[in-house]
Amino acid sequence: MSPLALGTMTFGWCADLDAARAIFDAYVGRGGNFVDTANGYAELIPMAATMGLGVVAWSPLAGGVLTGKYRHADLTPEAGYHRKAVAVANGFLNERGLAIADVVREVTTELDTTPSRVALAWTLLNPAVVAPIVGARTQEQLDDNFGVLDIALDPKQQARLAEVSAVDLGFPHETLRRLGYSS
Repeated sequence: MSPLALGTMTFGWCADLDAARAIFDAYVGRGGNFVDTANGYAELIPMAATMGLGVVAWSPLAGGVLTGKYRHADLTPEAGYHRKAVAVANGFLNERGLAIADVVREVTTELDTTPSRVALAWTLLNPAVVAPIVGARTQEQLDDNFGVLDIALDPKQQARLAEVSAVDLGFPHETLRRLGYSS
């Protein structure tokens, strides 16, 4: 199975038929064989028919887990703090998310790569993840995402990312940890 799954939510929404075809062909051309269509992407059925593809209405949760539009804030340094402030004010990001973005950006600089590659490399290390779903709306984004296969996070980078993204499990987990029952 492919290390990266191709998400098709952008097809027919952010990527027109020609762009979707080019993205799909590039994905398959690089050996991709895992395409996520979920069951909420009604626009995919006519598009798939036009492209000569079949669509199986399936999702891991049997409910179409990707039915809303993604909102994205540009967190590159040149975007400045204005976009961060707007994203935080609108509830799209919180302080924890911004701290994670800062560490991702630091690792990005260390590896001379892109934030998407660092995020995907980090996700690929999670044993619970079979294949991260990439939702490219351009072939350039797909190519960038495939660049993750050429990078590796060292143990210190992995530890920093794990520390900044750790989820506070609260009670009873914290109490058990303090009592020495952590695994």
